[in-house]
Amino acid sequence: MSETHTGPKLSVIVPLYQSVTTVADTVRSALADEVDGGIEVVVVDDGSTDGGPRLVGEIVRRDGRVRMVHRRNGGLAAARNTGITEARGEWLRFLDADDLAVDGSASRLIGFAEHRGHRAACGAQELIDERGEPMGRTLPALAGADGTIGMGEFLESNRCGVGTVVIRRDALGRERFDESLRVCEDWELWARLTASALRFGVLPGPAVTRYRVRRASLSKDFAGMLHAGQGVMSRAFARARSMRVSNVDVSAEREIRAMARLALDWSTMRAVGDAENRAVEAAEMFRFNGGAPFDAKAAAGAAHWAALLGLGIRPEQPGLARDVWLRRVRAWWATCAERGWIGPEEVESAWSVLAELAAWPLEVARACVAAARADASDTIVIFGAGVNGRLAARATLEQGLRPVYRDDRIDDGTLDADALEGVASERMDAPLEPRCGVIVAALEDESILRRLGTRRAKAMRWHAARDAVAQSLEKELRSDSIDLRMGRGARATAGTVGIAGRPPTA
Repeated sequence: MSETHTGPKLSVIVPLYQSVTTVADTVRSALADEVDGGIEVVVVDDGSTDGGPRLVGEIVRRDGRVRMVHRRNGGLAAARNTGITEARGEWLRFLDADDLAVDGSASRLIGFAEHRGHRAACGAQELIDERGEPMGRTLPALAGADGTIGMGEFLESNRCGVGTVVIRRDALGRERFDESLRVCEDWELWARLTASALRFGVLPGPAVTRYRVRRASLSKDFAGMLHAGQGVMSRAFARARSMRVSNVDVSAEREIRAMARLALDWSTMRAVGDAENRAVEAAEMFRFNGGAPFDAKAAAGAAHWAALLGLGIRPEQPGLARDVWLRRVRAWWATCAERGWIGPEEVESAWSVLAELAAWPLEVARACVAAARADASDTIVIFGAGVNGRLAARATLEQGLRPVYRDDRIDDGTLDADALEGVASERMDAPLEPRCGVIVAALEDESILRRLGTRRAKAMRWHAARDAVAQSLEKELRSDSIDLRMGRGARATAGTVGIAGRPPTA
């Protein structure tokens, strides 16, 4: 006879250290997330001295679902482990004290996991700035071919945000966060757990967490973060090789590529997200930890995430902060070109790729709607209900029009239509109204275009709108560009000559 679980359905574990300005909002966001079977929030005061525990204490006195435990400062991993010990829930969620749970996200995650038979699930996260304002970017959890994340995917990078994860307590067993790690502790635990056949189901649909981006500071040890990340990666590859798995690439070549990519990400973060004049120091950091040549796509991807996650800025917005970012990017790429890691032609191409990455997704969505509504009725049919499709629906509503989703995942029940903010949906094979506008928001759109048949020519493709927005943005980014062929620091006097990657995982 199986033991009956008597605790709440979900325990949300919130480590607290010097987060007086945000922790109350974090706890309130978790409490607003109703879950059948009950919820508790366990706040672990990790030796905080800034008044945060007092604020949480006031919430504890008002709401019996919140408990607080105190411990000497031991770091994030130790605080989470204390929370696991104290938690009574069947499912666990780890929410940092400056992030926010999206209303309904926990019930969506748990319901999806239980329906699919997963013992862990994760989803997308929306970026917000230090003030809590949206940065216009959503980072999806990156699933493998089967829609889940397992050992093979976690070898190279952390594929999901820690705050988006729900995991059954029995899936953890005796495994805990590695308290010797100050960063990458979540990636290391997920890599270890998935080596034992656990796979994380990836919930389609809107973001489940709002991740607060804090600007890089001079005190950040980017080299230490890189060292920790490469250590996690090295151990994950060694573990996979010892298991002699046949369906996962554990080759030395793959590991070397992954190590170099991580080195580029974090070296760029130091050069771009740190203080001025760090390009040379960043180059030395890259040389000792990766040092392999890279192409335009890799360079642009690293620079893009350094803007968002290092400087905490939206790269499409003009202003002093963007000027600083661009100046540092140019100096960094010039230094890398001098070292022979990237050719001048690749640098020129990188500006185009960077503009494509930096194009504000909502602006792309608005361009799609503007094109699709021409000579159309008040209905815009949106093929694809992913991140792009939901932005297209938002832009459609802004214009006073009626959006309608079509997505194979809605038809087969993989994507819960109720989670799509009340927007109507139709089956993929339903007839189209003669005068409705059509937006193809899915990135892989050829199969959808074939289905459209004669309506294909009038369909507005996300790719086309993004390219138009990116071309305009590229002119801004290049306006003060350096022509490396004319020597370092020289300004280009002739015409111009020239979604990738994940953010750094440490």
